[in-house]
Amino acid sequence: IWSVLSAAAAADQAGSLLFYGLVRTGGRALVDRYGKWILLTRARLGLAEAWLARVGPLAYFVGRIVPFLRIYSSGAAGLLRLPYGTVLSVGLPASLVWTAGFLVLGMAVGQKTEAWVSRWHPPTGLVLVFAVAGLSLSLALVHHLRKKVRHHANHDWQ
Repeated sequence: IWSVLSAAAAADQAGSLLFYGLVRTGGRALVDRYGKWILLTRARLGLAEAWLARVGPLAYFVGRIVPFLRIYSSGAAGLLRLPYGTVLSVGLPASLVWTAGFLVLGMAVGQKTEAWVSRWHPPTGLVLVFAVAGLSLSLALVHHLRKKVRHHANHDWQ
């Protein structure tokens, strides 16, 4: 369990640091040009920047453990030029908290799912579970993104 937690937290932190570094290097021009692809509008960016400026490292920690705010937090930290040492020292514990939460959830749900799926031929049941879950998540994501794109198309990019 510890090796899985370590590897997943390291991968999470690596992705966060990559985004932080890209935004810190590219600055606002990068976000202005490509932010719409990750639904990061100037208004949302302004709110995140103001919050990070007021609260500092604590805001970054909280942002890294809140769903949907996680990616924006790393970008806002890059835009505000939060020191690399702070991003690393605050981000790693946040990655551990996030990853441990999902690891515990997976272990709890996984045991029940395994018993449920074992009633069928194992490969068939596993494929069915992943197919239904993947299709459901994909449809929900496409619906959400289309809704956001329509909303942004009706409002000027500021």
